[in-house]
Amino acid sequence: MAYAFPVWSGPLGLALVAGFTSGALAQEPAVDDIAVAVREAGHACTDPRDAARDEARSQPDEAAWTIHCDEGAYSIKFMGDTGAEVEPLP
Repeated sequence: MAYAFPVWSGPLGLALVAGFTSGALAQEPAVDDIAVAVREAGHACTDPRDAARDEARSQPDEAAWTIHCDEGAYSIKFMGDTGAEVEPLP
């Protein structure tokens, strides 16, 4: 008699679960995605680097980030469906 095991019981299942927990559940925007938000707000951002989440400005439904580009540093706050609020930093 053959037993049917759920797909998560073998090596493939472990890989799927590992992939789910490492990326899909806790998605963080890539540096390039944050740079796109800066550009869409009308600011130049070439060679984006050093994007870091700003925990002090973040709220449960609003993620705040700081990014450094060749033209300067920006503070970005993603506010759900309304887009991003972008402020140049001194």
